[in-house]
Amino acid sequence: MNCKVAFFLAGFGLASFSVYGDEPQAIMPEKHLDLFDAHCMDCHDADTQKGKVNLEDLPLEVNTLEQAELWQKVLNVMNSGEMPPENKRQPEKEAKADFLEDLAKTMVLARKKLSDSGGQITMRRLNRREYHNTIESLTGVSPNVDSLPADGGAGSFDTVGASLFISSDQFEQYLELGRTAIDEAFARHASIDKKVLTFRVEPEKTVNVMSANWMKRLEKAHQRFLGWKAGVDKAALAPENQQALERIRNKYGITDLTNSVRLYQNADLLKGIPDAKNFGFKDSNDAEFSFRGGYDRMYAYQKHYAELPLSDRGTYLKLGWGIQRIVISPPADKLAPGDYKLRIRAGAVKGSDPNRHYIQIGSPQRNNDVPAGFAGKPISGHQVNGTTENPEIVETIVKIGSGNPNEFAIQERQPEDRDLFRKQFYRIKKENGYGYPPAVWIDWAELEGPIKDKRIIESSITRVEPEKTINPANEKIIKKAEAAQDRFKQWKKGVDEAVKSPENQEIIAEIRKKNRLIDHPNRFYTFAEHFKGVPDPRDFGFIDCQKAASADPSRSKNLALLKHYASLPHRDTGTYLKLTHGTGRVIVAPNKMPVGDYIFRVRLATVKGTPATRKFIEIGHPQRDIESRDWGLKGKPISVHQVTGTIETPQILEIPIEVRSDTPREFAVQEKQPNNANLKTLWDEHNQLRAENGYGHPPAIWIDWAEIEGPHDRNRPKIWKQRREVEHYANDKVRRKYENYFKAGYEAALAFQKDGIPRPDVGVKDLDEAKFRIRRYEMEAPSQLRYLNDPLTKSGSLLGVFDRNGNLNSEEFIEISTDPLGAKKKSKPLPLGQYRLRVRLGSIEGTSPDRHFAVLGCVSSGMHRNLDGDKFSLLETFQVTGTTQDPQVFETTVELTLNGPRKFSLREKSNLRADTLRGKWEIYKDGMAAPPAIWIDWVEWEGPLPTEKAASGLVSILAENRYGSKNTEEQRAREMFHDFCVDAFRQVQPDPKFIDQLIGLFKIRKSAGEPFDVAIRTPLSVILSSPGFLYLDEPNKGDSKRSLTERELAVRLSYFLWSRPPDSELFAL
Repeated sequence: MNCKVAFFLAGFGLASFSVYGDEPQAIMPEKHLDLFDAHCMDCHDADTQKGKVNLEDLPLEVNTLEQAELWQKVLNVMNSGEMPPENKRQPEKEAKADFLEDLAKTMVLARKKLSDSGGQITMRRLNRREYHNTIESLTGVSPNVDSLPADGGAGSFDTVGASLFISSDQFEQYLELGRTAIDEAFARHASIDKKVLTFRVEPEKTVNVMSANWMKRLEKAHQRFLGWKAGVDKAALAPENQQALERIRNKYGITDLTNSVRLYQNADLLKGIPDAKNFGFKDSNDAEFSFRGGYDRMYAYQKHYAELPLSDRGTYLKLGWGIQRIVISPPADKLAPGDYKLRIRAGAVKGSDPNRHYIQIGSPQRNNDVPAGFAGKPISGHQVNGTTENPEIVETIVKIGSGNPNEFAIQERQPEDRDLFRKQFYRIKKENGYGYPPAVWIDWAELEGPIKDKRIIESSITRVEPEKTINPANEKIIKKAEAAQDRFKQWKKGVDEAVKSPENQEIIAEIRKKNRLIDHPNRFYTFAEHFKGVPDPRDFGFIDCQKAASADPSRSKNLALLKHYASLPHRDTGTYLKLTHGTGRVIVAPNKMPVGDYIFRVRLATVKGTPATRKFIEIGHPQRDIESRDWGLKGKPISVHQVTGTIETPQILEIPIEVRSDTPREFAVQEKQPNNANLKTLWDEHNQLRAENGYGHPPAIWIDWAEIEGPHDRNRPKIWKQRREVEHYANDKVRRKYENYFKAGYEAALAFQKDGIPRPDVGVKDLDEAKFRIRRYEMEAPSQLRYLNDPLTKSGSLLGVFDRNGNLNSEEFIEISTDPLGAKKKSKPLPLGQYRLRVRLGSIEGTSPDRHFAVLGCVSSGMHRNLDGDKFSLLETFQVTGTTQDPQVFETTVELTLNGPRKFSLREKSNLRADTLRGKWEIYKDGMAAPPAIWIDWVEWEGPLPTEKAASGLVSILAENRYGSKNTEEQRAREMFHDFCVDAFRQVQPDPKFIDQLIGLFKIRKSAGEPFDVAIRTPLSVILSSPGFLYLDEPNKGDSKRSLTERELAVRLSYFLWSRPPDSELFAL
């Protein structure tokens, strides 16, 4: 149900829809008169009455049907944004929302008051708008309703019952429209399994080629015209033609006919002129027009556009003459009915008039072969915000089928005053020599579809964990470089020995005369190929002396940097971005990435002590021009972001990205760079820092992981997502308990036994407490130290079986809140709905398989485990099949309700009392509790999840009953007719006799030879022309007033607000 219904429903709660008793008055509050005066009365007062709408005489109290209809129109046009018009001053958003809410409440009361039938049947036909919307809701087809009877009466309002009845001959129109909709619905359903096709037009290969050919024709016609013109000019000099020339001058008031249009238009009056047909023209007028209406008007204009930059890979839209549109005209047999995406990659020309940075999309007109204009009004208009340097992709949805065009065109927005536009063209042409300068450049246009709304591509996540990719790769580079340096040192010994010979000393002296680099400390060995008796570099694993010399440790640019970064902490769970040299970016490149909207998500932090100028990252497409340099982006970054998280508390950044047909399918995150296309920009700074610290740029940004999720439904509600790396919280919890309670208490207890002085700050007040704390420490501290020292706790947490006070980590919490776990709740509660919980975990090697089971349950905030009343509500039990080396991801969904839990606990499956006793026995026997059996990597939640709405109307009916065996045809047809009637009649059960009649019609069509797929269409179209579909009625068999039923209320509300039938959600309210 549309989200706007919320405040409308509020109005329905003001009063019962019972027609008995005193009722509230339907009166609009006077406070809204100021909004009316400021935004409506200029056009709709008693004097103006634009559109025959007079709001000045409209009373605030609604007492008549005519007043209600006018107020309804106000509600409709204000709610849709149609009024005030875009070019008029708009009311403030809050004031408009307040006005609409009050008007909706008032209209609800007015409808209740005025629409009661008093014991009569309230009935009216669906108007055109309602019929269109209802057919579209039922079948998914948008019908052309121009042929339907006009909706009149009540001052042009289209919902007055008196004007909404039909004659019998009009049923044929409805039957035909219904059959058209049914046929297209079947065609759409058949296209579900068809491949989505893309038809792209590259205008440099179409429009520009046609323009070039046009110019060639103009050039040839111009040459023919000049030949004919020369003959006319010669004839005009003859004495016998002087009287004719004088008549032409007098007729047009011209004294000089030299090169005059009038001379050549009236050339037939002269004697001795050449025959225009000999020059390829029909007559003299045709010859003259070939120049005036062709070459002179358009040639310079088209030539200028053809010579503009970027014409080799796009085209500039023409506003004057020539080919003024780009046409996408796919083969009709390739187009299945449905919705298609039309995309245009466009940019505005620098310095052009901003008022011309608009394009229109429509169906091209085909009259007189004129390559300009639309057949009818434009389908849509769009502003072009991109530039020729950085074009944007404009996207819209177009429909194919049911009388809609199968070809589309793009043109620059056309001026309203065509006469003024033409005059301006010639005025500008006199100034610049060609006409209107270009304003919009088009790279390409494409049509993609049909869009499979019912089969949305499932969203997926591609994650990169850099500690598993970048770090191992860097370690291999380090080992390879160190091995090469060792081999170089061995080779170098042989070279050093060889160069001692007099012969090589002479060679060195000769080289020195031509190249002083031989004396450079780390360039000497690059000349080894010129020396005699040096060892063969291939024996040391190098292809030549140059490669061997490059392994000289003194020439290494990044080995010290890589080794330093490899020694940093937290590399077991992430990586540090390198600003220059080495791996400077984390790349995420999904295997499949369909066109759509995605989220690029990265968990990251700044290193302590990092200067503020380096706390920025950028997202973009990785450069691949120099493959050996693993840093840098291609072009400008998509976005730049400041990093505020720390390694102790990293942050998660979410960046929306849009993938189109020409978008590179890989994205990268890197520390902010100059991005001037010079990958060596920071080398000097690196060398300076290396001289100071021995390695270069210190680390600034740490990346835990990066991922891309999508594609997402563009219209989906916002989804929150939070992942918690459990090791930080768990380790801090266990360490605090160990240090603050056990260790501190133990040391205080030992001290108390020596000096007898109480230590109340740690709870040691007397001897009994001291003995208790010593005993507790000796029993439980070894288990805690084992936990804290376990390598697995550096990258996750360990789930222990139940211990008495949660001194270890016996459970992991998943709390659906944007606040950190355990922190005071400051943020707003998240929306209700379904949420997905995920846990990445594995069993620990060497532990019993009987313990490789986990349970998930809900707990209230702040609740701890205890023996007396755990209050843990079990939701799910599952086996842990993953391991610490190959973890599994467990996933489930939970429902977030108004007063329900928002905190969930993950534990090892256990028997609390039995495990407590077993734990004590193990401590007594082995000195420690049983080791943990389950390791947790991370936990996360995501939601609220979009609700999957089942397909309604004919789509679901066809999916369930269209295909089957021949002996089930009649039964399937009966089910289809019944279900479609229920939907078409707005949840009214059809008369069984009517279904029998439809079956009879189906059998007639079958006996005529039609297959099942065709025979059922006529009965389905009959349903769409039956009174139960075409009429809205609220029958009342009695003489007294009655309350509306819930179904009638839902129908009235839906048609009142949206002019369409209620959806299942509204029926369910």
